[in-house]
Amino acid sequence: MSLADGRDLFRHLSESWSPVMNLYELIQRLPAFIASHYSVTEEGMVGDYHLGLRYDLSLWQSSHHCPVFPGQPVHTVVTDAFLLLLEPDAKLKNVAKLVAWYSLAAVEEVKRNLDLPESVTLGFRDGSKLDLALMQNANECVNLVVKRLKAKGLAVHKDYEKRKKPDSQPGSSIRMLLDRVESYEEALKEAPNSQIVQHLIMLYNKVIEYYSAINDERHVSYLERLQRLFTEPALQRLMEVSDQGSKSKFIE
Repeated sequence: MSLADGRDLFRHLSESWSPVMNLYELIQRLPAFIASHYSVTEEGMVGDYHLGLRYDLSLWQSSHHCPVFPGQPVHTVVTDAFLLLLEPDAKLKNVAKLVAWYSLAAVEEVKRNLDLPESVTLGFRDGSKLDLALMQNANECVNLVVKRLKAKGLAVHKDYEKRKKPDSQPGSSIRMLLDRVESYEEALKEAPNSQIVQHLIMLYNKVIEYYSAINDERHVSYLERLQRLFTEPALQRLMEVSDQGSKSKFIE
């Protein structure tokens, strides 16, 4: 139960609106509201969400119960009963449009690829699938989904694909690495942030190391891309803001 789970607490707490109603009266009704919440069956759907409606992400960002998992091109929110996909607004900070929602009870399988740790594939009981790519803290998201389903008495299968041996498919590792570089470069163009920059730095270093080891001149191209991340003013400002935020949290 959380203030971020999508319920209209005023509508649920008060049977009728009154112009003289005050906060004290609403607080007095909380025990009955909580009792009625726990009398609902575990399969009950909690929360009202509307496709196409824009939501303030800070509602979930400040909640440990229904956290936001940033990704590209959508952010993911896991509530008690739903999986929400929200597309960030290009102009308004911390505002995103609800583009899809799924019932958690319909999730049957969670697939992970150990070579792509930021990607998650959900399999539903009707046979459909949902691919979530470039998700930050993907492992935490999976654990939360599994926890919520277990709380409802529902079983979910977790499937982790094993890493392939480099020698079994020559060149497959670098191709996968280059695909990830391309995805992050596109994400950086669409919605630049410090996390994407940090991922690109890591990926560029891996590509440079690979091509340098086989004396391939292509490592020069990726070295130049890496250097641009450290010299481009706009990206430097992003990193500075991120560093200041981390320091302030540490001080607190």
